Amino acid sequence: MGQSTESQWTIETLKEYLLRLVEEHDQRHLRAEAQVEQLRQTQMELLRVSIVDVKEAAVLALENSRNATAFALASAKEAVTKAEVANEKRFDSVNEFRNTLADQQRALIPRAEVELLVKSVDDKLTAQAALIEHQNSRIISIASGQTGRLAGTMQGWGYAVGVVGLAISIISVAVLVLAHIAK
Repeated sequence: MGQSTESQWTIETLKEYLLRLVEEHDQRHLRAEAQVEQLRQTQMELLRVSIVDVKEAAVLALENSRNATAFALASAKEAVTKAEVANEKRFDSVNEFRNTLADQQRALIPRAEVELLVKSVDDKLTAQAALIEHQNSRIISIASGQTGRLAGTMQGWGYAVGVVGLAISIISVAVLVLAHIAK
C-alpha cells in the first residue's frame, strides 16, 4: 500500500498537483483580495458618508455656534446698554444731589456766621433793654418830681376856674340887677 501511493506520484503529477494547489491558492487569494477590496470600498464609502455627515454636523454645529454667539453678543450688548442707561440715571441723580448741595452751600449762611449775627443782635437787644430801663427810671423820677408840681398846677387851675366862675357870676348878677333897675 505504501508503495502504490508512491508509485502514482510522478514529477508530472506532482507538478500538476502543486500547480493545482498554487492555482487554488491563487484563486482563494484573489477571492480574498476581491473581498478585501470590496470591504475597503465599502469602508471608503462609509467613511465618505461619515465624512459628509461629520462635515454637515460640523457645519450645523458651527452655524448653531455662530447663532448662539450672535444671540449672546446681542444680549450682552443690550445688557450693557441697559446698564449704561441705569448708570446714567444714577449719575443724573447724584449730579442733581450735588447741585442741590452746591445751591444750599451758596444760599445758606454758615453756622458760625449765624451765631455771630445772633450774638450781635442779642448784644444790641441787651443794650437797648438797658437803655429802655434807664429811660424808664428817668421818666419815673421825672414823673414823681412832676407829680407835686402837677398837683400844684392843677390846684392853681382849679382856683383860677373858680375865680373866673365867681367873677362871671358876679357880673351876671350885676347885669341882671342893672337890667332890672333900668326897667
